[in-house]
Amino acid sequence: MKRGSCWPGEDIQEEAVELKLEDLQRKQLAENQAKSKRDLRESVWRTYKTVMLLAKDNSIRSIDLGLVHSSADASLVGFIVNRLKQDGDISEGISPKFLVRNWSGAHKEWSTKAVKDAVFASPLFPRLLNGDLIRETIARCEQ
Repeated sequence: MKRGSCWPGEDIQEEAVELKLEDLQRKQLAENQAKSKRDLRESVWRTYKTVMLLAKDNSIRSIDLGLVHSSADASLVGFIVNRLKQDGDISEGISPKFLVRNWSGAHKEWSTKAVKDAVFASPLFPRLLNGDLIRETIARCEQ
């Protein structure tokens, strides 16, 4: 048996000629291999059902994703990101009004770095998918 393969069935598949498997056995092997992959995928999806993150009040917030399955999204990460977007925890960007309203009055001038650091450090701000959009938000604030 060759080492390093992800699926044990793949090792058997590669050795099918050497093992002299009959057509029926090869068909059963392919079916069992497909079923095992599907079952493993579903097990992973069912295992990840809770997301923990920092809440706006600096406490730990738990989000119960419920009973999830692989048909809910193309990937588990995509499913979680979409859920966090729905809840407002993740955002594509920040509106200028939101930034001005939540910006500390201690600084009169805003450097991009200071705004970026504040956004990523404070749980008041949504988590951004693209931190580079902060420049655009600052530019819109100045208009």
